[in-house]
Amino acid sequence: MQTTNLRTFDLRETLYSGQIFRFEEVDDGFWVRVGSSILRIEQHGDTLRYGGCDRAFVRKYLALDEDLASLPRAIENDEILRPALHEFPGLRVLRQEPWECLVSFICSSASNIPRIKRKIDALCRLFGFPIEFGGYQSRSFPRAGELTDEAAMRREGLGYRARFLAELNEVAPSLDLESLRNASYDDAKSALVELPGVGEKIADCVLLFSLDFSEAFPVDVWIKRAVQDWYFGGRKIPDRDIRQFASDRWGEHAGYAQQYIYHYARMRARNG
Repeated sequence: MQTTNLRTFDLRETLYSGQIFRFEEVDDGFWVRVGSSILRIEQHGDTLRYGGCDRAFVRKYLALDEDLASLPRAIENDEILRPALHEFPGLRVLRQEPWECLVSFICSSASNIPRIKRKIDALCRLFGFPIEFGGYQSRSFPRAGELTDEAAMRREGLGYRARFLAELNEVAPSLDLESLRNASYDDAKSALVELPGVGEKIADCVLLFSLDFSEAFPVDVWIKRAVQDWYFGGRKIPDRDIRQFASDRWGEHAGYAQQYIYHYARMRARNG
């Protein structure tokens, strides 16, 4: 296991904040599956211990290479959001591999997190191959072009998503998701929503969680309810107006604001 020192990072809250779904908490640490790799990651105070990857990967994946010094100040000015920042000061937006992020959030459509995990695990059983690290065994995430059996995906409970995934698989050879980093936010989002099964919410998730578009603001039921209750007195607001509100209020930090809202709202609901 290697180690690195940290500043303002909370591994547990970051992993549980709804960005990724292939991880398991075991013995004061986490097994995190990324592509065809298994990572063991533990946090002890300001020290991160990890195996299964090198320092460059873990810093990139966990966004430890980002200087977030300006972020707290931007959100501190928001009196409504300030309690979330104080409760989860180490929450970070991960930097995932775009294909895995895209497929995962297509699986997330109209599902809660336990169901999303089951759907993704089903894809890995169907199309992945066995992987192992440190005695922990799992299966790889299907690569682009490997989601080849729509009927099998339906039998495994993917439902209507199976058609979208099969159609996405057909265009996978021509996809260059990484190239979207060089596009504007609007152009990158327009390209994503042309893909099978991708609406604005899924597109914003991919842009925020894998392609470094920190202004992206995914709107799901948690975000919609929280923004309406906290900022609009419970008044119903269309999703497009919520996205515009976020852009006007937080600008380039809207994506981080979204994560604080999402995680804080869910934890408050869970803890009563």
